[in-house]
Amino acid sequence: MNLKRLVSAAAPSFIVDAVRARRLQRQLDDDERQAADRAIHDAAEQEAAARALRAESWDDACRRAEAGGYHTRGLNHFRVARARHRVADGSLLLGNVLALVAQSINKRDVAVTDFGGAAGELGRDFLLSWPEARYAVVENPRLAGLMQQEPQHRGLSFVLEMPAQCDIFYCSGALQYLADPLDIWAKGLQSARQAVVLRRNHFAAAEEFDLQQSHLFDNGNGPLPQGFADFLLTYPRRTLIEDQIHALARHHGFRCIANLDDSEHPSGERYSRQLVFWRDQTLPPDERPFWTRLGRVLSTRHSL
Repeated sequence: MNLKRLVSAAAPSFIVDAVRARRLQRQLDDDERQAADRAIHDAAEQEAAARALRAESWDDACRRAEAGGYHTRGLNHFRVARARHRVADGSLLLGNVLALVAQSINKRDVAVTDFGGAAGELGRDFLLSWPEARYAVVENPRLAGLMQQEPQHRGLSFVLEMPAQCDIFYCSGALQYLADPLDIWAKGLQSARQAVVLRRNHFAAAEEFDLQQSHLFDNGNGPLPQGFADFLLTYPRRTLIEDQIHALARHHGFRCIANLDDSEHPSGERYSRQLVFWRDQTLPPDERPFWTRLGRVLSTRHSL
């Protein structure tokens, strides 16, 4: 028996327990300090990364993202291939107010313009419930051209220019990547006969510019297609000011009837909302209580 064990055996048990407790507490204190140091280090790295991605202007953001983003050839081919293997099942509508808006319009051949609708996955899900509808996806020339070569789905089209008229103008996750987002927003408002839906936006208190980075495999829906390697994409991005969106909608005769949480983008300094606007002259009086109740229920934030 060595000296340490001999002392432990001879000492009263309460002394041994006290020594062990102090030793354990020192270990816990060391672990907490190390965890705090790691957290500080990680926060500093995140802040440094965020600073590196900030841009002075929209032109600066575009210049720095020139080699990637929506003009990357591999991205468009990947989107088409992934959409080709996805089976439409209506699931994309479950967390989306578009179906509720279309149901309220109650028109079998409802016309929807989806600005920035990628490979039309949402449109295919929508047409399952509204088979007589017309769903136009407005996309960049490269992606629209590729999708026009794919087998055509009845009611679904891919176009380069926004249609002059539709019943519902829908835009999800697109305005923040445009050079002139308010111009596109105004054109969408002008084209919509009855309703406008805006979601997956990028709001902030002031206009700011940065570079957004994501992986290729984060794009699209459905099983990953074979023959593609994942890589990092960089997009120029800007913030939008929510008050300006509402003001322009009012100017074009629309009233906001729903301002809801967007579960895909938690609130913070930069946040997203699901917004529904309705032309005042076409708003059915008996629908107003429904939308009011819906907004109150879905916009409630769960803080517990």
